[in-house]
Amino acid sequence: MMTNEVLANTGLGKPAPVVLQRDLAPVILIQAGVNVIAVRPDSPIKSVKDLLALAKGNPEKFTYGTPGVGSSSHMTAEQLMMMSGVKLTHVPYKGTAPSIADGAAGVISMVFAAAQPLKPLFDANRLRPVAVGSIKRFATLPDVPTLDESGLKGFDMSTFNGLLAPKATPCRGDRQDQQGRQCGAGAQGRERQHGQQRRHAPRRQRRGHGTLPRGPRRDAQEADQLRQHQF
Repeated sequence: MMTNEVLANTGLGKPAPVVLQRDLAPVILIQAGVNVIAVRPDSPIKSVKDLLALAKGNPEKFTYGTPGVGSSSHMTAEQLMMMSGVKLTHVPYKGTAPSIADGAAGVISMVFAAAQPLKPLFDANRLRPVAVGSIKRFATLPDVPTLDESGLKGFDMSTFNGLLAPKATPCRGDRQDQQGRQCGAGAQGRERQHGQQRRHAPRRQRRGHGTLPRGPRRDAQEADQLRQHQF
């Protein structure tokens, strides 16, 4: 399983025995999402412009909670600070739930977390979204601006979950993989493979209008024809 956290930690921790780009190949994208900056309804931070102005005037005074060091929420906040030049104080939690709870209680100035667990608190008016980290607005929060349109041009820290496999793993486990095509060949290679499979696939014709595919029904038809010729 590949997530933002796994990808981020390849550069944060000790060298791993597996090199993602060298040893693994993508199989399928399971889920895509966004991180959201959220504050209490009574917070003076009404927009990204307010956040940057207040943070620049009060370096490291404002705190933000995340599910933990190296999480996609943490990386989103770090990217914001790199692009804007502001300094915020990180408060890492052991999971999303406690960071959201402290954000709603006012223990920390803001929360960086995924949209899904934050949505119920937005609906209950316990937290208020300020911006999302994706390049485009998120369908679940269509009225919430992106950091890109809020002045941080090019900001894109979308989240994802997907599956990877060793590059030597065949794309298909059946007889159609006889030529040894590999998942590591990439999307274009897989598309060529599927195109060849479609071109070589037997065409099924309507009953009574040509030859049926090989099978019990076709065998029975040929047997009937043979008996008619013999008798």
